[in-house]
Amino acid sequence: MAYTELESFYRDDAYCGFGDLENSTRYKEYCDYVQKFCTGKVYEIGSGAGHAAISLKKSGVNVIATDIFPNNAKETFKNVGIDILVEELNINKIHFEENSIDNFCMYQVMEHIETPHLALNEIFRALKPGGKLIIVGPNLISPLMSLKSMLMGLTGKWPMPILRRTDGYSFPFGDTLVETIFVTFKNLYRTFIRKMFSSARKFLFRKPCLKKPAISDSDAALFLNPLDLASEMKKVGFDIIDFQSPRKTGFLSGSTWIAGVKN
Repeated sequence: MAYTELESFYRDDAYCGFGDLENSTRYKEYCDYVQKFCTGKVYEIGSGAGHAAISLKKSGVNVIATDIFPNNAKETFKNVGIDILVEELNINKIHFEENSIDNFCMYQVMEHIETPHLALNEIFRALKPGGKLIIVGPNLISPLMSLKSMLMGLTGKWPMPILRRTDGYSFPFGDTLVETIFVTFKNLYRTFIRKMFSSARKFLFRKPCLKKPAISDSDAALFLNPLDLASEMKKVGFDIIDFQSPRKTGFLSGSTWIAGVKN
């Protein structure tokens, strides 16, 4: 199998930015969200090292972990002594038959996919009628999140160069303090335009930073946000059954929470 440069980036050390096994409360909201909508088997796409899948399993979800490089999750499950089935899965060419899967879920994954249109179509094809898709991730055009990054830089809570980065990283909210200030206003405009005009709701992409370790979505390839994602899911054929319910700030939130159903 030929892998893209970004896919190969995850081969040796799966992205573990949310990999604190001792902090299962980090995943509680995610587990509750999946349980709220899904019955039957739930295939988690992009399980990485498997930490979120472990929380799903412990919360009572009948989860099957999948990843393009499944050995990372297999090793984690073996080390902690938990029995979770792991399968290899390429989201751009899902090997399951049409109308065969109960549910899919994704946690902090969609922003790392370079071909989200193809992925959503493949998921829709494989789901049974009535099957659910749960997607949880960041909102990378959130003006509130870019404002938070700017304030953290101004107060020194996240050391940020004023004009020039020299460490090789690039981030969705800007690489320097000056850029972060600019991105805050840019994201406010992006969000306003999307809210006012449905025709503007189209995926935005960025060149992912492939420096390890990945931090603060430096490796994100997609400016994931709830408005664009909901629009694309509808185009594929999903009915949106939940939009941002865990976040009171809705489309302005720094995160994305969406549940769709194939009818």
